[in-house]
Amino acid sequence: MKFDIDESLLWKGKPKQGIVFTKSDIFMIPFSVLWAGFAVFWEINVLRIKDAPIFFTLWGIPFILAGIYITIGRFIHDYLNRKNTEYFVTDKRVIIVKYKRIESIPKGKWTTLRLIEYANGTGTILFAEQPSFFHRSGFPSYGLSSELSVPGFYKIKDAKNVMKLLEK
Repeated sequence: MKFDIDESLLWKGKPKQGIVFTKSDIFMIPFSVLWAGFAVFWEINVLRIKDAPIFFTLWGIPFILAGIYITIGRFIHDYLNRKNTEYFVTDKRVIIVKYKRIESIPKGKWTTLRLIEYANGTGTILFAEQPSFFHRSGFPSYGLSSELSVPGFYKIKDAKNVMKLLEK
């Protein structure tokens, strides 16, 4: 990451790496297993019928694909998203780099500055308000996470100290 000549790097970090479980997984894991299981059960039983209409055979495929995503794919999606994200704080701005896409917010130009601390010692710092009830509640968003719509430093170590740095 290149910075302006008159700019000093104050902090650099990444989101927590690896597979991360959230509160919503208490609901999502059993739901996703039931969903995927029923979709596979449906498809197997339709395929066993000798002259089953093609509509019934094809009907189960999108449900199986959705089941695969909500059971396994969402964890892979989240893992890759966090793996390819870096955060920077300089004396002039905050920078979020995600898959080589750079979002830069000049200091003091964010609409809000909010710290959310988690029991595992990590935290999230948001630079704008979360857009809906679903994001604020922790309700699963099926890959359309607030991380795509709300700029912030998600699941970072030492979030409290980074927040103090940003408040200066």
